[in-house]
Amino acid sequence: MWGEFELLGILGTGAFAKVYLARQHGLAGRLVALKLTFRQTHESQWLATLQHSAIVPIYSTHSSGQVYGICMPFLGNTTLADLLRETPRSATISSNSWWSRSRRKGHHGGSSLLSTIQQRHEQIDTIVNTVAPQFRITTSEDSISQVDEGIPASLGISNPSANSLAAQSLNQCDYVRAICWIGSQLADALSYAHRNGIVHSDIKPANVLLAFDGQPRLLDFNVAYKSSSDGTVSKDLSLGGTIPYMSPEHRQAFHQSAVVDARSDIYSLGVVLFELLTGRLPDEKSVRQTNPSLLNSSVSPATSAIIRKCLETEPSARYQSADALRDDLTAQYHHATLVHQPEPSLLESLSKWSYRHPRLSSSISVVSLSSLLVVFLILGVVVRQVALDRADWVHRIDLLRQRIPNSMAMLTSLEAVPELEAEVLADLQKSFGLVEARNAVPNEADHRWVLQDGIVDNALRSELQQLAWLTTQYSWLKSPILPNGILDVSGTNPEPKPDESNRRPLILIQERKFGDAIPLLKRRTAENPRDYVGWWLLGDCCQAIQDFENAQQSYTVCIALQPTTAIAYFNRGMARFSALHFELAADDYEQACSLAPTWHWSRLNRALSLQRLGRLEEAISELDKAIEKGYATVSVYRLRGELQAALGDADGAKLDFSSALQCEPKTDQHWIDRGLIQLSSNPRKAVEDFENALKASPNSIDAHQKLAYVYSELLQQPDKSLDHSNRLIELAPWQPTHLAGRAVSHARSKRTQEALNDLRLLETMRLQEPILMYQVACGYSLLAGNASLEQDLLDFSKSAFRWYTMAVGTDPSIVAIAMTDPDVQWMREQVRFQDIANAIQTLKLSPP
Repeated sequence: MWGEFELLGILGTGAFAKVYLARQHGLAGRLVALKLTFRQTHESQWLATLQHSAIVPIYSTHSSGQVYGICMPFLGNTTLADLLRETPRSATISSNSWWSRSRRKGHHGGSSLLSTIQQRHEQIDTIVNTVAPQFRITTSEDSISQVDEGIPASLGISNPSANSLAAQSLNQCDYVRAICWIGSQLADALSYAHRNGIVHSDIKPANVLLAFDGQPRLLDFNVAYKSSSDGTVSKDLSLGGTIPYMSPEHRQAFHQSAVVDARSDIYSLGVVLFELLTGRLPDEKSVRQTNPSLLNSSVSPATSAIIRKCLETEPSARYQSADALRDDLTAQYHHATLVHQPEPSLLESLSKWSYRHPRLSSSISVVSLSSLLVVFLILGVVVRQVALDRADWVHRIDLLRQRIPNSMAMLTSLEAVPELEAEVLADLQKSFGLVEARNAVPNEADHRWVLQDGIVDNALRSELQQLAWLTTQYSWLKSPILPNGILDVSGTNPEPKPDESNRRPLILIQERKFGDAIPLLKRRTAENPRDYVGWWLLGDCCQAIQDFENAQQSYTVCIALQPTTAIAYFNRGMARFSALHFELAADDYEQACSLAPTWHWSRLNRALSLQRLGRLEEAISELDKAIEKGYATVSVYRLRGELQAALGDADGAKLDFSSALQCEPKTDQHWIDRGLIQLSSNPRKAVEDFENALKASPNSIDAHQKLAYVYSELLQQPDKSLDHSNRLIELAPWQPTHLAGRAVSHARSKRTQEALNDLRLLETMRLQEPILMYQVACGYSLLAGNASLEQDLLDFSKSAFRWYTMAVGTDPSIVAIAMTDPDVQWMREQVRFQDIANAIQTLKLSPP
């Protein structure tokens, strides 16, 4: 419950809010859509001033503590984003041309949309006892009937009548016309909002609801803004938006001053319509990738011209108002002549005319029609084979364009998730198999791959080269991915070498110089905000140097560009977990599980997040699901044993730990978890497991950390501990924890100068964690205890107590550690040590 609202289920999740299906008990228990957020915005004020059939209205606003709620009518649970995911591809993209489709009767793409909406609404029935409006699709050209199952009025569901204009408009029309009608409705809503001085600023599929009868409605005015009297506004970062759907000037405002007005919404709507018709986002740098008719032959020239005008880079070249866009979309839906631009195709003009004058067009001379038919047949015979061959290449390249981001992401994630190896191998084989030699030079034995110019743009060519180059760097490949080791995009060079600007970051990443790669990747993504690979590599680098906040942001952009890529949610979950955002991490791992049900390691990571949140029973449930699916690994049993012990089930914990030891470790993390189980009872056995982890992954930071600890603290072998400390610093020189561990090891071994060098370097790092401050104090305390010169003793003593005071001042619990720690024995023997302990105790006892 939240106030008077009973939360029944989640309808949608955004960056700053969640929308719930809720029952409002204060008003007859009606069903509503309740948006909850921690951010107070102007959204409710905007919605209160907008009353339009294509804009979701507002009932009321509520607040409780720091949570703000907006109550809206429940009009359905289907957005255009859902439509993109669930509508069969055959319904949106056809191998038939727009001309042949325009001649065919009975293609009911609009009816299929209504069916999709109905099927999705039936999912709500599992939550509440509602009955959705039922549509019976008829064969009549202009009619639609509805079965009223008697929806209780108390539920508050909008029950469209049998004469619903929206349902009639969608019924019996093909998919492309249905999208034109949806676009015209949204353009009309934008026109109304713009006349009221409001610019939406975040038009995207997830922000367009399709009501029960198919009526589209704009959602989420969270980042909308008021335009000035002349209709323009200088926009800055604080106003937000979604990168893939932003206009060029909107994106420019993220980096420098730029003027953004209502025409930015027109561009965003154009992107949405393009995606609905082609299944992908447009690319401004490629003429082909902004022409939907080249990607979907069922899109007519006039429809394509409308969308291309929306997608013009210069605002002055676009439709200058949403009214104009609505007029052209409406004309296209009704087979009328375009109003605000010339018809691009004479053939389509004739087709429209024949629709508007069916009797007159049917009396055309048989001789004229026969002549035209002969001409078309002759042309068809001449170009058929060329067209088919080119179409096959276009299809292959389009598939490759969709696959490369996911292939690159999974390839670079192997170190963190070695279980992906087999899946990555299969994925790469499929990706590279799309561009095998179809135009090979005759009699040439090596069958070089040739990518046809005009089909492959420079951006795709570069991404393919990067993926090929990076693939050759992985030694784990047991079979060749690149046939004969060749990916030749120029016809002369036998090695896949991306251009220097893209290859340099890859080389730095391979050399683990992540900090050096970050500026190059930031420049690259600033120049091309839709560069998925660039954002992904930037996220990986930030994750590696433990800049988890920027890692999250980079992976979030990747998710916006490719919303159905499971690995992006998984990696963002790891970044959020490391940043201690455990609730958000659990959500990301759940989404990864949904998109990739066989990735049971996502459940393991979600269980770790739930453990940190104190939701131990839920964590055990996640692990039970993984085990049921066959993912019974060392790590799963060890974590479940820890959870059982925390809940007081000693027998269950003992059984799980025993099961973990009986499992065969398959990854470095499995060996590490196995070693941790044995650490307290048999440290030397644990060392063997940690060493095996290094054999599986020589660069495993976790394994080196464990070995450095065991040799230093349990086995009293400082030299071996030092070896692993040195390796840790080579792998992650930016991490002060490793440097602090080595400094203490040097001090224990009486390597005064080496310890002093490390401690002075640590002092330049602006340490903020109390435990690191304490380790510095330990190092100086050891040096002071071994000092032979009075001046050294004085200097080391000052530094030891200064860092110790900062540590306990930040975290008083460190005093208890210091009371028994042998590393601070010299400090404990000094009067000042007890004075500090007394001061801390006094502060604890003092009233607030």
